[in-house]
Amino acid sequence: MSDTYIEDGRIMTEEDRLRPHIERIFGKNTDIKVEFQLCEQGEASMKGFSGLLRAMKICKKATEDMTLGQVIDSDELRHEYNLYIYALDGQPVETDDDKLRLIEKLRKITEYLPEGRPDCVQFAYYTRAKEPSGGSELWVISASDLSSTKKLTQRKIVTYQIEGYY
Repeated sequence: MSDTYIEDGRIMTEEDRLRPHIERIFGKNTDIKVEFQLCEQGEASMKGFSGLLRAMKICKKATEDMTLGQVIDSDELRHEYNLYIYALDGQPVETDDDKLRLIEKLRKITEYLPEGRPDCVQFAYYTRAKEPSGGSELWVISASDLSSTKKLTQRKIVTYQIEGYY
């Protein structure tokens, strides 16, 4: 089996595991994409398509005494987990109340994510542009940021153009 096939299978397995939870929290009209990179110890612990939950826990334990900067700078211990959530209904996140509702939904999702370092787990929340000529919105949040509601409501939403997501 090629490494690409195994990696694609691992991603598909994780997305299938998360999909029912995401749909229950965000609604059926939501799409997701997962990307992850494991440290060498975590990668060695993976068995076929499964074992991501265990592997992320190993990565977390291997880096528990390190800062995020040290983890990023380390080739053998660097790891991350990214969850991309696409709100296909085009609902914008404009007000502080919208942001608070989104924060609460993301907090619920953390219950179902692998137990990695919270600063190495990122969410990217996209809303589709209401018109093809308009820009989509993006909000990027780390799991460790979810503890500070005030800071999050002050965070800006980025409007951008992205091909194929209108």
